[in-house]
Amino acid sequence: MSSSSINFPPTMEELKSVFAQIVSHSAPNFLNFLPPEELEGRLEGMMENPPNSIQHLQETVEFVLSHSVNTSHRQFVNQLYGGPNPVGLAGAFLVEKMNTNQ
Repeated sequence: MSSSSINFPPTMEELKSVFAQIVSHSAPNFLNFLPPEELEGRLEGMMENPPNSIQHLQETVEFVLSHSVNTSHRQFVNQLYGGPNPVGLAGAFLVEKMNTNQ
């Protein structure tokens, strides 16, 4: 077993590295579009086996983030989005940390 294998449950250090990747993700565009059929096929291919390493988990996270709408992008304009609220985001992270029923 390699040193990057995920122990179940993953350690806090492993989860922190994935969390840091999510928080620091910066997409150059507000959408990296793929047709739904192609997106579904690529996601199914990635999910055939559960992630067995932090690297695989990080690659999956990067794929999802890069093909999701970036509502924080300056060119994304919608009446429902005005950008992230740092206090609200911190509260959401806190609530998720406290919810151990997932």
